[in-house]
Amino acid sequence: MSVIEEPARRLEVLAEADVVVAGGGPGGWTAAIAAARCGARTVLLERYGFLGGMATAGLVGPILGHRAHNSARPIVGGLVRELCERLHCLGAAPAWQDALGLWGIPFEPELMKVVLDEMVEGAGVEVLLHTLVANAVVRGGRIVALVTESKSGRLAVKGHMFVDATGDADVAFRAGVPTHKGRPADGRPMAMGTMFRVGGVPVLCEEASRVATERILAARDRGELRVYNAGVQTRSSTLRNDHITPNVTRFAGDPTDVRGLTRAELAEAARVRQRAAATVSPTARCCRRRWATCWPPAGASQPRMPRWQAPG
Repeated sequence: MSVIEEPARRLEVLAEADVVVAGGGPGGWTAAIAAARCGARTVLLERYGFLGGMATAGLVGPILGHRAHNSARPIVGGLVRELCERLHCLGAAPAWQDALGLWGIPFEPELMKVVLDEMVEGAGVEVLLHTLVANAVVRGGRIVALVTESKSGRLAVKGHMFVDATGDADVAFRAGVPTHKGRPADGRPMAMGTMFRVGGVPVLCEEASRVATERILAARDRGELRVYNAGVQTRSSTLRNDHITPNVTRFAGDPTDVRGLTRAELAEAARVRQRAAATVSPTARCCRRRWATCWPPAGASQPRMPRWQAPG
């Protein structure tokens, strides 16, 4: 790959804070609210125009890990419970006590955006949307600022403490922290996937669901359909009985490589309608289907992670 030299330049400081959080997904908005509620001046940087990360941008649900396995005993509370209760007030999630009886907490992504805005603003967090972290400024082995790109141009955000909630260790990587990708054997990460949402789908009885699943599996075995999951009644990121949010797509590639990520986005976008039709068509003889949400961004689970070394 050929290279060019980027001229050195002085950057204006867009914001300064005690805590700077990069990424407004589940790890980011919680870190920002917790810091702000403890009295720290907090800035939250988010590349999209809303918070929630893959829960809102990618329809990834339900919220997992809120209770012990096969038990109604909560293992977390705090901000997760607060989020659930606030969503419930809007009809966008079950009540907390009811959620403890579920393996995961379903939710409405659009209303989650609204609730998260209210929570971060109420905590006094300064949120900078449409702001991408482009680099990290390191001095004396410590990050002193993040370089951002936005409609305002290339600007710096200074802080005393930085939280990398990008999901891909972007801040750590740009700060020179050793990282690794994928499984130890060959470095290949988990496959990417694209969720989608279809409306006008009836709730099936157990027998009809079984028949529909068998038809999808048969089509997969014949090579007519490539699906990761044959489930036809997935409602993990919606509370509407006539909507489904199937988790059926997978695409192998490196999500930290721009070309690999682009190939995944284009390939999954082209296949989503086929998979939606195959997933939905066996579920009803004459249901009138409608798109509620098409393909959001392809997502991957921790493709790049810091390689931590124990002190001493």
